[in-house]
Amino acid sequence: MRARNNVYLAGVVALAMLWGTQAALADSTMHARISYESGGAMVQGTADADWSYATTNTLILPGDQLWADKGGTMELEMSGGSFLRMADGSKAEIIDLPPSASIRGWTGAFYVQRIARSTGDFLFITPACRVEIAQDSQVRIDVLEQGSTTVTVRWGAAVVRTDTGAPMSVTSGKRVFIDPGYLPSTPVVYDRNAEDDFDAWNRERAETLARGYEELPAKVIGEDYTLEYGVDTMEVHADAIRPGDRVLLVDDLIATGGSAKAAIDLVERLGGKVVGAAFLIELTDLNGAQALKGYDVFSLIKY
Repeated sequence: MRARNNVYLAGVVALAMLWGTQAALADSTMHARISYESGGAMVQGTADADWSYATTNTLILPGDQLWADKGGTMELEMSGGSFLRMADGSKAEIIDLPPSASIRGWTGAFYVQRIARSTGDFLFITPACRVEIAQDSQVRIDVLEQGSTTVTVRWGAAVVRTDTGAPMSVTSGKRVFIDPGYLPSTPVVYDRNAEDDFDAWNRERAETLARGYEELPAKVIGEDYTLEYGVDTMEVHADAIRPGDRVLLVDDLIATGGSAKAAIDLVERLGGKVVGAAFLIELTDLNGAQALKGYDVFSLIKY
């Protein structure tokens, strides 16, 4: 077993911003990150011969497989406002990431949460069915070793499809059961107050996420920027930068450069001077550095 390397960039002066959990990765539709793990989180890439330990902020790419060990929990944050949570011996494969996310759950317990302003589509595939999860929804999916699947909608809505028969709509407070090769059961009401440890942890994470999307406690200014699949807003405290402050922008990845340019614009609106922008990874095909033309841009790794 080995650990997937995490490299951190540091500057004498770093820009600290609170822009919501979505904006941290919204610059690219090509990756996600581990936003929480309690131990025992592992990842295996398409070119990896072995599993690696996945710590917070580990980048996850299409083709990666994820494993949450017994007694462990893991949360994957994707661009567009979607989250995958796993627990207690769960295995998943990342087929594709937003704007058209596709996740295959092999076995275990999963929660998918999509915030109200989430974008794109989200498909969760099990051996028994395909689950399409709507915006502003939270859905639990349990997959047994033989593939039998239970779909529970905490709020929002989902559509369950099998290889035969019509799609089954499942709404808030309902649950369906699906065995491989059979149609889904009729949706039944379940007891929302009956929680296991995974439910309780998921509820805590959802509450943390909700607090993160609330308005910042002090006066803020915002800057809109365009995504490939929508528009988002970055915000910063109005007193975070003083006129004349020299600021180094540091981020893990630059793709199209939209969020980085928005951050620069915010700094300059507050009177700061951006002395440079440093990134761990640059996706050169997306020409993000061109969006920062006129600024000193450094990337440690270029793809």
